[in-house]
Amino acid sequence: MEKLRAHIEFVKEQEAFHMRQADKFADNPRRKEAHLRTSSKLGDLASVLQELQLMDFPDKKPAGERRRLNLTWEEVKDLPEELLAELSVSDSDRLEFTIIAIIEDAGGVASLDRIIMEYYKRTGEVLKRPVMNNRLYRMVQKEAIHAVQGKKGVYTLQPLSDEDAAAVI
Repeated sequence: MEKLRAHIEFVKEQEAFHMRQADKFADNPRRKEAHLRTSSKLGDLASVLQELQLMDFPDKKPAGERRRLNLTWEEVKDLPEELLAELSVSDSDRLEFTIIAIIEDAGGVASLDRIIMEYYKRTGEVLKRPVMNNRLYRMVQKEAIHAVQGKKGVYTLQPLSDEDAAAVI
């Protein structure tokens, strides 16, 4: 719904712009009328978007609430090794679980460098930067972790607001 709110704001700004343009071209009836028509259409669009924003979509769950077929870190982190051996947990899953644990232990926010370093400390394995970067990208696409906007190579477990992202050092 955040994207919808941003689009509504944009449409309203455009509507106001065209109203100002209509006033600016009051002495040119053709341009004034064109801007008034555009402003009217944008106003109608803003109304439709606002109605959509108020609608409840019970069949569509937010991304964080979608049913997941694969196991998550939260589900397996406290399980004994004997049980983990019986589950279909791949090496790729274990890598992702380790990355999530590293970010979690870092307070929910970690840089690519910190993740690479901590991964080495925990596993003794050196992962090349491009390999780790690709894994983090795929995890972001699956919404297992989130990239911090405006901070290259910084990841979180929960999405951050613009204000919180700006405060990340």
